[in-house]
Amino acid sequence: MFAIDEKRHPVYKRDGNHLVVTKKIPLTDALTGTTFSLTALDGRTLSFNLPKVITPAFEKIVARKGMLIAKEPGKRGNLRIKFDIILPKRLTAEQKVGMKRLMLGAAAAAAV
Repeated sequence: MFAIDEKRHPVYKRDGNHLVVTKKIPLTDALTGTTFSLTALDGRTLSFNLPKVITPAFEKIVARKGMLIAKEPGKRGNLRIKFDIILPKRLTAEQKVGMKRLMLGAAAAAAV
């Protein structure tokens, strides 16, 4: 019998066979879509294009990019990407007016 000591990774967290990562994105990218890359555990670069609005609860699931499943050779868990939306620390008066106008316009368009 032997024990495996699992080391913490600075980017990824393990959840069973799945890997979880939190990606920080600015509010503008959350509202307008974004493209970003992550370095996988094996060193490969994974690229993502998210063209839609990203909400704080949104989670991107990438099938079969998680941990290898020990008892099922060739199978992997999923990669779960969570998002931390970075809000601006302050807005100018002009930016506030612009944001209100933009948000009111979006709400009116959604109501139609």
